[in-house]
Amino acid sequence: MSSRIGDAGPRCARSICEKRSYFRLIYFTIGISIGIILFQIQEQHTSHIKAFQSDEAYRIDEQEQDINETLVKKQLLLHYRSFSRGISTETAMLSALNHWTSTLDDKKPLDVVYFDFAKAFDKVSHELLLLKLAKIGIHEQIISWLKCFLTERTFQVCINDTLSSIRRISSGVPQGGVLSPILFNIYTCELPDIIAEEGVGCIAYADDLKIYNPIVTPSDNMCLQKAIDAVATWASEWKLPLSKQKTKVLHIGRNNPKLKYNLCSEFVSETSEIVDLGYIIDENLSFDKYCKEITAKATRQIYCLFKALRTKNVAIMIKAYKTYVRPIMEYGTTIFNPHKKSLINMIEKVQNNFTRKLMVRTVDLVKVAKVIESKVRIFCWVLTGKQNHERRAQHIKETWVRRCNKYLFMSSEENSTLPAHNLNVSEGRKFLWMKTREAFKYIHDKYLNDFDWFLKADDDTYVIVENLRYLLLPYSSKDALHFGFKFRPYTKRGYHSGGAGYILSREALRRFVNKAYSNDKICQVKGISVEDVAIGRCLERIGVRAGDTRDQEGLHRFSPLSPDSMISGPYPKWMLKMTYYNIPTSSWCCSRYAVSFHYVSPTLLYMMEYLIYRVKVFGLARNLRLDEDEAIFKAAHESALAAKGPDRI
Repeated sequence: MSSRIGDAGPRCARSICEKRSYFRLIYFTIGISIGIILFQIQEQHTSHIKAFQSDEAYRIDEQEQDINETLVKKQLLLHYRSFSRGISTETAMLSALNHWTSTLDDKKPLDVVYFDFAKAFDKVSHELLLLKLAKIGIHEQIISWLKCFLTERTFQVCINDTLSSIRRISSGVPQGGVLSPILFNIYTCELPDIIAEEGVGCIAYADDLKIYNPIVTPSDNMCLQKAIDAVATWASEWKLPLSKQKTKVLHIGRNNPKLKYNLCSEFVSETSEIVDLGYIIDENLSFDKYCKEITAKATRQIYCLFKALRTKNVAIMIKAYKTYVRPIMEYGTTIFNPHKKSLINMIEKVQNNFTRKLMVRTVDLVKVAKVIESKVRIFCWVLTGKQNHERRAQHIKETWVRRCNKYLFMSSEENSTLPAHNLNVSEGRKFLWMKTREAFKYIHDKYLNDFDWFLKADDDTYVIVENLRYLLLPYSSKDALHFGFKFRPYTKRGYHSGGAGYILSREALRRFVNKAYSNDKICQVKGISVEDVAIGRCLERIGVRAGDTRDQEGLHRFSPLSPDSMISGPYPKWMLKMTYYNIPTSSWCCSRYAVSFHYVSPTLLYMMEYLIYRVKVFGLARNLRLDEDEAIFKAAHESALAAKGPDRI
């Protein structure tokens, strides 16, 4: 019985609403037919007053007013379908840009004058508007209703919870009303024709008006000046004052003479950029600043979303992003569609930023690292010598190298416990290049198709393998790439420090062995001992690109010195002289996603292991919210893409 009673409530409410809607329709029809606003709405007046606490006190009347205005709007559109039908700021802007770009294509500069009507919607004369409605043939009953709608409005002012006396509104159309735009359009309907008589172009949208003309001869300037005078005369006759301070002229195109114009005996002020229907337009018709504006606004909105919404529900966050952020970026894309790579990257950075923040909030980063490990397979090989098997190599084995998908030490003596492979090359610094060549050849022949990337490190290098995978995530091993700490001399695009470690893609390794290994003209062997310079030259000659391993803030991920030397400084002169990218001193030298350090003693190896992998900071634990590995991988990929260095390849 109780459930039936519960079900009856909604049915009853629905029935009441249907009956109420029916009576409202009759109510509005009678009001329009006799040309007045019936008492309930007539007594209502628009006043945004906080003293009225009850929502029910005004919301229904507000809704009824909108419905009533909509019915009248349909009647007006029967007479003037051109007003507001299928027109948007986007189509208006496209029309203007089409004319302007065609003029510039003909190598003609042009001037655009932007008019600003002072409080346009508030200054419309009721008497003159009703007169114009009668002239264009609006039915007298509709005009009578509109007269009541316009002249019977009242307002109050509220200051410190104290209301002023009720005053009647003597001019203007309601701001935000359904009828207001079409009434204003009707009020200004003849203005475009007046401007066209002077032989200049015109684009009008609501209270935004701009006129333009190519400036080739002095007569072109005179035509534009006559059009300005015609607008000023019309504004005076129809009691719609122009703001002289806000009326601007924009000179577009090269070799523009930038002539002066007058408005009511005052010079029209010039501007190099202006906000036109929400878009920032400059004298070159470039949307660079607009793109910067919307990306900054969208980034702020993302920050507000993450601050306001504490949820870890991915679906809710994505829906909030699509509701509040994407419209900022997508509004008017037909207008500003960027073609510059810098602007495309800037716009893409917004979504990458959101994805990264979402991943950090919702995903267990340990799980992320495990997923990436299966997607970015790294073979690590460590260059060592038989004298360092126990002194250094053993400690590398106990620390970072075990996080690689597979590892192998390259030496002059076999060692099954490390394990170490015998390259059959003598020890000593002058044989480093020979050992490196043979190591890469051995790995190519045995492991090329089993792994994606191939890291070379020294036996005093420390590598944070998870961060290395994160660095490599946006790149494909099918491309010929190598990464590391980039030095400047000896090559055009730089080579990578051997001590900090460098990594080759599968394609880079394949090219090195197939094209350079046996070709002494490309890859010289005799007389060369410095292995990082030698392989850098070889790779450059066979089209392998040296990447930028800095993060999005320009901070280095590979470091040729130990952590304490990188942070405290000062840096050796040779390093400052050879560095491809500038490097700041102090803790800001290195990225938060640091990959490697050099000259790391065994003691420091274990200390870094402890600080990075065992120390936990209270409050930084994260819960896993994404169950699908592919979803995690996609989120991590977007994050890694956003973290790429400034020097894109």
